Amino acid sequence: MENIVYQKEFKVVGISFKDRILNLKQIISNGIEAGALRPYLDKSILDMKENKLYQLGEFDEQKLSDIRLERIKFEDKEAIRVLVNDYQDNYLEVGFVPDGLVLEWSKYLDSNLGITGYITGGNFKNITDDGVVVRSLAYGVRLQVIAYGV
Repeated sequence: MENIVYQKEFKVVGISFKDRILNLKQIISNGIEAGALRPYLDKSILDMKENKLYQLGEFDEQKLSDIRLERIKFEDKEAIRVLVNDYQDNYLEVGFVPDGLVLEWSKYLDSNLGITGYITGGNFKNITDDGVVVRSLAYGVRLQVIAYGV
């Protein structure tokens, strides 16, 4: 039986640089097309009101496809980049493990890892007495990573 030897939850950093945000948007688009991601969980305003959902994020708690962590050198430092399957078996870079976690996590990269990723940000529907308000936040990725040992 495998025990959890280490676990951490964190936001991926560096998404807004280079083409990484475009990569994340491509992953989202492909995920919707493949039926793996459903904007607003396919809930209409009426569904939200009936279920007393007064706020719903575009991709609340929907899991991303397969995720890989990979050691690299970035700006002459050890780094761990985050690659996400784009639902077409391509792995696109979306960012990095935060600097402060690289040393901590690097010893577990060759372990049996359980990685779950979620989209953060995007559009949010808020139901108010006056109707529906939509607000937007920049997209991001939150990871839950668990290292298992024997």
